[in-house]
Amino acid sequence: KKPTMTTTAPATSGAIGADGSTAKSNAARNIAIASEKNTVSVSDTNASGAGAATGAATTASKTLQYLLREDPQLENFNLTHLNLSSKKEGSFAYAAALINVDNQSHNHSGHDEDGNDDGIVDWSDASIAGEIQQKARDALSEVERKLILVESLSERISREKPEHVAEPLMKLHGYTPYPEEKEDNDNDNDNGTGSGSGGGGAMLTSTLERCDRLSRQSQVLDSVAHRVESTLVRGLDRMTNATDKLERVLKTSQVLKMVMRLKFEAKKVMGAGLGITKSSTSGISGDSGLDFKDLRDLTRAAASVAVMEELLNHPDLKDQGIDMVDQMRPEAERVAKAVRKAAANLLADQHQHGQGHGHGQHNNMQGMGRLSSAAKLGATLQVYFHLGELPDAAWNAVCLGLDKAEKASGRFFNPSAIKRLLESAKTEARYSADQEINAILAGGGDRNKKQKEVIYNRVLYTKHREKKAEAASLWASEVAACALQVYNLHRVLMRKSDPVSRQNFLEVVCAAPVPDDFKQAQELYDNAKNGGAASDKMTKKKKVSIFTLFWNQMCISLGARMQRLLKYENGAMASDVATFYPAVRAAALEMLSSIQDTMQAGVIFSSDEMSMSENGSGMGMVGGGSGIMGGSLALDDATFFGFSHGSHNKNAEGGATSASTLSSSNGNAHDGDLALGGVSADTWTKKDTSSSTNHNSTATVMDKIGARGKSGHNQMQTSSAVSSILSSPEWQSLQGLGSGSGLGRSNGNGNADSTTMIGLYPMQGAFLRALHQRLEAPLHSLFVENRVVDENGIDIKMLPTLPSNEDLQQLETIIRAELSLSDPREGGGDFSMTTMISECIVEIVERVCSLARGATSGASEDELLHTNNNNKSASTATEELLHDMKVAGVLATLTNHLRTLPDNTFVVPYRPAHSLQHEEAANMCQIALLPAVHEIDSMVKSELLNPLTNVLNKGIASEIAKMHRGAYMDHSSSDSNSYSNNDTQGSFVQDYLAPKYDDIATNILARLPGEYGGKVACTICTFSIYTFLTNASLIRPLGEMGRLRITQDLADLELTLEQLIFKGGGSTPLNQISGGKPYAELRAVRQMLFWGGLENKTLSSEQVSKAFFREVWVKDVRPSTAFHFLFTFAPALLSSPHHACRMNAEEYTGNLVKFDGSVDDGEAKAWMTTMNCCDAYQQRESIDGGVSIGDRRVPAILMIVGPELLRRRRY
Repeated sequence: KKPTMTTTAPATSGAIGADGSTAKSNAARNIAIASEKNTVSVSDTNASGAGAATGAATTASKTLQYLLREDPQLENFNLTHLNLSSKKEGSFAYAAALINVDNQSHNHSGHDEDGNDDGIVDWSDASIAGEIQQKARDALSEVERKLILVESLSERISREKPEHVAEPLMKLHGYTPYPEEKEDNDNDNDNGTGSGSGGGGAMLTSTLERCDRLSRQSQVLDSVAHRVESTLVRGLDRMTNATDKLERVLKTSQVLKMVMRLKFEAKKVMGAGLGITKSSTSGISGDSGLDFKDLRDLTRAAASVAVMEELLNHPDLKDQGIDMVDQMRPEAERVAKAVRKAAANLLADQHQHGQGHGHGQHNNMQGMGRLSSAAKLGATLQVYFHLGELPDAAWNAVCLGLDKAEKASGRFFNPSAIKRLLESAKTEARYSADQEINAILAGGGDRNKKQKEVIYNRVLYTKHREKKAEAASLWASEVAACALQVYNLHRVLMRKSDPVSRQNFLEVVCAAPVPDDFKQAQELYDNAKNGGAASDKMTKKKKVSIFTLFWNQMCISLGARMQRLLKYENGAMASDVATFYPAVRAAALEMLSSIQDTMQAGVIFSSDEMSMSENGSGMGMVGGGSGIMGGSLALDDATFFGFSHGSHNKNAEGGATSASTLSSSNGNAHDGDLALGGVSADTWTKKDTSSSTNHNSTATVMDKIGARGKSGHNQMQTSSAVSSILSSPEWQSLQGLGSGSGLGRSNGNGNADSTTMIGLYPMQGAFLRALHQRLEAPLHSLFVENRVVDENGIDIKMLPTLPSNEDLQQLETIIRAELSLSDPREGGGDFSMTTMISECIVEIVERVCSLARGATSGASEDELLHTNNNNKSASTATEELLHDMKVAGVLATLTNHLRTLPDNTFVVPYRPAHSLQHEEAANMCQIALLPAVHEIDSMVKSELLNPLTNVLNKGIASEIAKMHRGAYMDHSSSDSNSYSNNDTQGSFVQDYLAPKYDDIATNILARLPGEYGGKVACTICTFSIYTFLTNASLIRPLGEMGRLRITQDLADLELTLEQLIFKGGGSTPLNQISGGKPYAELRAVRQMLFWGGLENKTLSSEQVSKAFFREVWVKDVRPSTAFHFLFTFAPALLSSPHHACRMNAEEYTGNLVKFDGSVDDGEAKAWMTTMNCCDAYQQRESIDGGVSIGDRRVPAILMIVGPELLRRRRY
């Protein structure tokens, strides 16, 4: 049988050379390796007998048979026959023996079955096996030696005769060596006479010849390519010359076209087509000698000038010596200068009209009087767009507005102006005071120096308020005018677009870089939008709000000016500057209110107008508008500002014009050239429309703000309007506390957390610091340390001195005076300041509470009451407690002042003519002062009421615990100390608790303020009810008479506690204390005492528990009270909870009911104690024997109802 191999051995037939030596050596090598692997097994089995050797030989034989099957060359070279006498094949004897072992007889004698000696080796002989192994090793070494010789021979051949090595390589790469001698070589190889050296030489010779032929052919091809290239170059040169000539012709043609276009544009400008004529008068174009008859002519001239400048600056026309171009250049430059001059005058005219200086201005542009201010601005911007100077012109206009706003701030916020204003107020106040004194003397009065000083201070305060309000209003009106000009510029840029390219003007301006003057505003804008510095890529993508940048930069400049003013002469004027803040804040809010009204005006009207335009569809707000020429119908003032013509006509007819009204171009207000009304920039593309005389929005704003300054107070605004203003980004930037502005908020002293302050924030900080100083001034005399020294110079401990009612009244007057600064009529401020001033008042009240905490006696609870030796239940207040009560009285008075302060400041002085704004201000002040009231209540409760309540409730608990001395027993006791030893006993509450409560109400609660006395009384009532019910439920045994007495005492307790609340000054009824839970349990216990669920002895514990839960009073009774009540029905072996805890009833009740009246923490403890008692009863029940009196179902009932009662209590 042939063995089955898991792996296939590699075939060796391909490795046999022509002479067969290599094949023999490789085959012998494989056989030797295979035999070497099996030698160990043969040698290891010699000692175990011939059977083991035979098995190893058999294994080796099978292995070599497999090799024979895979490599037939073994038989070709006689490697499979055993012939020991042959020297030539001696090295393969072992392999042949192993291969033929299965064909031989395995007898021990070495004979066959017939007894003949056939020369077969007997494999059972161990010596023969060893000899064969040795021969195998020799054969292996011989093979190794031959391999070394073959390798050295191959190296020598590769050096001396490389063609023998190159031949197989050429075959490998697809070449056939010696093709002409292939057949001869094949025959010679068969006969063994072939030779490879001659063929190799012939092959190399043919290869060299081929290389020479290829070289000659390449030379021929190079010469042909050179001739072709020369031919092509000559043709290309001829084509280039022709092209150059054509290019010169085209360039000349282009120059001629540009000259013709230049001449055409010059004819348009200087001809009659644009309505521009030479004039000797100096019109809007200055000294240029040109007069633009219509605004449309200026726009068209700008377009022509832009084309002419582009052509004149073209490289083909500039400095080329063309006579026609040189002749037209001066005239074109003059026209361009005139156009720019006219556009600049238009922008300047817009600013002058906005500032209210339009009267008397010369404007020779005929026909412009009928155009609205928005249309003029749009046409002016169109001019600059044609000239390619739109971004520069827009930013120059913004810079002009910013300069005017900074000049207005400089005229107001500078040391000289402030000093002049204060001196003027003092002079007028002195004059008015003298007149008033003279009037008093003329009426028969006496000359009183103190009275004169009082009159002077009153008049001076009024003059200061009026002067500050007037100066602040003037500043606000100028800033508002500049702001509205910039805002109108932004709106026109947003709505206007070029009629040809349809490019929006705002996009053109945003594409240009922001000037360096607005870099800080840009950073502030980016921080507000993105919460940090925006990247350049993001900034380019989004539109920049020109108005926002203007406003932010104005606020930054204002903040820097404020800081310099406050630091002037080392802060010498800081206190005076701080007094301007209420008037400046009120004027700023009024300014922003008017600006917002102007911003929001016309939005709905303009959208309706545009939706009802000629084509029936609106063009949108940005970059659009009706009209084919790119102008916008929305640029009509009636649409742009949102004002109807009729109302303004009515004002115009009535003559209601102010000095700040935008006048007409020729100075006549009746010509119709007012700010509002007019036609759009592209009216000529639609039907003619008529316009009416209207007022400028800027003038309207200035009139409103100026009217406020003259009247001395601003217009009343609703809280919603004020809230919208205070939440606007403009106010946040102006105030300096806007989100993303990088500013720190004010701390307790009004100081900023950051050095970067913009807008009014520096002035606000100075105002708050001054406010804190004025409010803290009276605090030093409120709680003065009382130090007394004896005759030996030793300090005697004394209680601190408390403030009097006059001190508290003075503090209330100061607080009210500071709070009145937010009243426009009294302080010249704004109602929005109420919250800010109230926050400062809260901080001052916290300081007062801190001082009051240090002024208390600091006595412990045991030092608060004196016990009467004759009557243990009666107690009197100690000196420390009386002192603490006085501190509580001081704080109660301060609390009353804080609660009445809002109405006394904002409502009472104006009754019955107070307005809704006064009530809203009082309400805001009331809400803002709530933290101060809570701080006082918290301090009084923690420092006085809680210790006092603990001491009082501790005494009450001791009195209630006396009921366990037999107060509710049905039989008399032999104990003389028991309560039931007297047959004529009365009510327990009337005998023990009523005198205690009367003593507390008379000696303690009556001396407390009514508010705090009521709180103490309510806490005592809550504690008394819970403690009484807990003690009553612990009484065992409880008979029928005891239940009746407890019911009677519960009614007496209810009446006594109501009297305690009334005497203590409380107003809360007993059934509303602590949410009504104590009183509800008091009423429920009356029903619980007469529960008869255990009278039926046949009911099981589960049935009794279900009936127990169906009772109405269960929901109002605490679980602990129900547990204790069920203990009264249990056998004596079920210990009471307080006995199980090894403490008396008073101590046990103290663990369940805290002195402050809280009971939630004790319910879990009561349930744990109840379970311990039931567990102990289960252990004792086995030894009872049925002797104990009581219901044995009670422990099981407790274990059933306990978890459910706790669950209901929790949820």
